[in-house]
Amino acid sequence: MPPHFHGGSQGDRITKAGMKILWGYVWQYRYRFLIGVLGLACIDLAVLLMPHFIALAFDALSDGTATRELLRKLCLTMIAIMTCGIFFRFLWRYCFSGVGLKINRDLRQKIFDHLQTMPPEYFDKHRVGDLTAHMTNDVQAVEHSVAF
Repeated sequence: MPPHFHGGSQGDRITKAGMKILWGYVWQYRYRFLIGVLGLACIDLAVLLMPHFIALAFDALSDGTATRELLRKLCLTMIAIMTCGIFFRFLWRYCFSGVGLKINRDLRQKIFDHLQTMPPEYFDKHRVGDLTAHMTNDVQAVEHSVAF
């Protein structure tokens, strides 16, 4: 296991050095990642706005001040907020998953390039199946931590 990662009873943890390496990969795709973060912020805003409009509708109904036009506007506003939430949820997942897949590809290529430089004796000492399993599991863990 790389020195930036430590196994333990609490699971694998990443150190500051490991985070720095990970953010180096994320930085390559920072614009797409940033769009995903903004999409996530818009989702949170939509989630926070919905109770406000629901409360306005219930208040108008309980006060007896509700008109058909007011309720129509509130319903259309809530539908618009939900539609925006759906769009930004797609955008967030699309961007984060894309960044995770691109980092996965970059890491696999870097590992492959490194393995190509290893002498044949290295593969006599280390079983290829173990190397493949470690590479696959570790790279997928990084991808899932970025794409959450």
